[in-house]
Amino acid sequence: MKKLIQIIKGIDQKVLPLDLDCSLVQVRKELTEKGIMRDSVLFCYDGSAKIDKTDEHDFKLSVVLKGRNKLILTDIESKRPDLLGDHVDWLRDRHLAVQVRLNMVG
Repeated sequence: MKKLIQIIKGIDQKVLPLDLDCSLVQVRKELTEKGIMRDSVLFCYDGSAKIDKTDEHDFKLSVVLKGRNKLILTDIESKRPDLLGDHVDWLRDRHLAVQVRLNMVG
């Protein structure tokens, strides 16, 4: 069964129909073909846990979403860290946007 899923990667957000019963390997293939994912991007589970690429075949999309319609991705090779400990400038969710900077003075 396909459902519209909001895909969030840093400040980039897209809405795509995805099959809830497919594995994350299949989701990665589809999102890579659409230019949304690259090798260094990981799926996030339960808010902050990152799923290693070698374990993606063990997870169905429906399990990772936990009844929600948001799929969070994080790029572990980006230049700046996001709130998941990885690297983006901004984190945005609905009407809230957060920018995090480290004070590197002195």
